[in-house]
Amino acid sequence: MPEHAEIAGVADADPGRAQRSLPPRRRLAIALPALALTGVLATGCTADSWPQFDGGTPTPTPSATVVTPENQKQPVVTQKQGQRIVGEIAATLADADAALDASSRRRG
Repeated sequence: MPEHAEIAGVADADPGRAQRSLPPRRRLAIALPALALTGVLATGCTADSWPQFDGGTPTPTPSATVVTPENQKQPVVTQKQGQRIVGEIAATLADADAALDASSRRRG
């Protein structure tokens, strides 16, 4: 009797280890998700999603005109109050920016 056995008509290269192939259900369980994933990834590759490099300029489309309702009330703040509020915000941001610049110069 030979030292190593033949399995399914194929001589085993390693006498202590038998060669096995995956059963058909197992192969299907591996191949089917791989095939489905390939199909899902390929569906995103349509010509419509490719960038257009034809050099043409896009044509603008008209947008809706803003129409104020008839019963719309005046703003709560006057123009002078709005300018003062925006000026105070601008001054606060300038101070904060200067403080940030100063602190980063000390660290650097």
